[in-house]
Amino acid sequence: MPDISVGSIIPFKPLSTDAELILDQYIAEAQKSPFIAALGIVWSTQTWDLTEVATPDRSGAYVRFTFPELCPRFLDFIKAYVIHEIASNFPRKYQIGKYSAPAKNAKYVQLAMNKFNVSSPVDLTPQILDDAMSLFTGNDNTKEQNRSKVGWFVDVLLKHRMYNRPYKWSPPKQVRNITSRKTKNRLKSKSQDKILSTDELDAVIQLFNRASTQEEKIVGGILALLCCAPMRAEELLLIARDVDIMLDPGDNLQSGLVWRPKKGGIPGLKYVPSGMVDVAKRALKMIKEETQEAHDLATHLMANNPDSVPHEMRAFKHYPFMDEQKTVRIDEALFVYFHGDRPKPIPYNWLARRITTTANAERNLFRKLGILLPDGSIPNINTHKLRHYHNTIAAKCNMSEFDRARWSGRKNMAQNAVYDHETPEELTARIRTKLHGKAPIRVPKIFKEKEFDLTTIREAMHSTSAGWCSRSLRQDPCTMFGACLNCQHLVCVKGAQGKLEYIQRDLERTQNLLQLAQKKKSNGLKLQDRWIDQYKKKIERLTQLTTILSDDTVEDGSFIMLADDPTLVAYNPVIDFLASENRHKLSFVDEDDLVENHGRIDWDSDDLEDDDD
Repeated sequence: MPDISVGSIIPFKPLSTDAELILDQYIAEAQKSPFIAALGIVWSTQTWDLTEVATPDRSGAYVRFTFPELCPRFLDFIKAYVIHEIASNFPRKYQIGKYSAPAKNAKYVQLAMNKFNVSSPVDLTPQILDDAMSLFTGNDNTKEQNRSKVGWFVDVLLKHRMYNRPYKWSPPKQVRNITSRKTKNRLKSKSQDKILSTDELDAVIQLFNRASTQEEKIVGGILALLCCAPMRAEELLLIARDVDIMLDPGDNLQSGLVWRPKKGGIPGLKYVPSGMVDVAKRALKMIKEETQEAHDLATHLMANNPDSVPHEMRAFKHYPFMDEQKTVRIDEALFVYFHGDRPKPIPYNWLARRITTTANAERNLFRKLGILLPDGSIPNINTHKLRHYHNTIAAKCNMSEFDRARWSGRKNMAQNAVYDHETPEELTARIRTKLHGKAPIRVPKIFKEKEFDLTTIREAMHSTSAGWCSRSLRQDPCTMFGACLNCQHLVCVKGAQGKLEYIQRDLERTQNLLQLAQKKKSNGLKLQDRWIDQYKKKIERLTQLTTILSDDTVEDGSFIMLADDPTLVAYNPVIDFLASENRHKLSFVDEDDLVENHGRIDWDSDDLEDDDD
């Protein structure tokens, strides 16, 4: 991550009313941005590497992209747009597509600009933009998604009045039929293409049972594991070799795989239905046998090269870990295989090429083994269909929304509805079964899904002494115990004077505590250095925050979110307790007694520990 202070990032604010001058300022501020130097970007180049501020769209993919051929003025604007977007999201990392997709789709706008003899984005009009929308290729869903990305940078033009003639515009929506998002019901009789069919499931079973080569066994084992629980393939490819440590634990406990989900899910067990435990064991055993030699070589190379990356392991971009988030070490990973004579991680694209027909049907393992669907076609398996399959079965079995979300590694329960593909006929049959077929059935009217979607229920922002909490306390209870100024969910609003005064008082209190702690330490009192470091980090953080909230160049009403600083003390009672070897009991002290008798403790940290640690 670039060494950039949060306080040095100021939102763009136009200083002129002339469209061209505003555009000049927008581009100039981007060119002077600290990200340009920190990322080593040369403004004039067409390809940018954003490895430090973005994540790959797919595991193992590059975090760089090439701008399309655009006229100079339009190209400078698109580059400036990318830099300003990175700054507005810093230090949070998004997938590279958030920046590359709108930039790449600008080529369609350029084609329309050429047609209307326009060379600057300030001369865009709804007519030009509508013409650009007609140039998009692909299926309806793809075109609509790509058009929406154009709307992202057009919104920036409109927001900052970078136009010669005022206008309003938004990307056109495709005309949807009765199964569209606007009118769709919870019962999605027309969305069965998103769920794995019975014939496709049968093809997966055949591949698993007939696998004989190393390639077939690895792919068959992966598909078998995906059939055991709702997993994301990219999460599965990052599991450790000892993942089966919790399989069949006994004592009437549910079997499961040790799991680290993406997208905000909580680490824990990925529960496996009892009927699938043997399948999971067999799949793991099969994969371990086929990857053992590559794993042994990777372990040997790492042991003999503790301080440098061995030439044979250059394929591991985040050495000595499998991924940027440091989820698992290479010598602990399960999915390491030989590419030639060198160990290499198994990326998602390697798997996709062997189970789909989209890229190259010649590599499809179903075709090689002669496994075809009843209509004679080659199975084209999308791993995400298995998540839809599991979720639909769970819904039919009346699993609670909370449990279904946790089982899937999903943070927001509202997303469950997208994965529910129970048909009206299946629901009717299930109701009849419950009523033993005696009572006449009249299926109630299901209104628009929008009326029942949890995401449309706007929860109130919870006011705190320092600002407002953006956390969904109903689904994700607070674990910070009031230490809001150390929390990434805190949103401060420029101009809220009472909130600013509270932050300033807390800053002054922390400075006094630091001075008192340093004085006590100089007098010989035992005091751990890390708490003094925490005081200093908090003081630096609050100083930056008060500077921004007091800056007249920042417009009143602007939202300011604290950077996610992992070095600050935060407290999660479950994870911290489980991580503690001795399971020490927590003790609480009065603030007045804090430094005098418990100088080792930072009251704001929520991380209390005993002297013996």
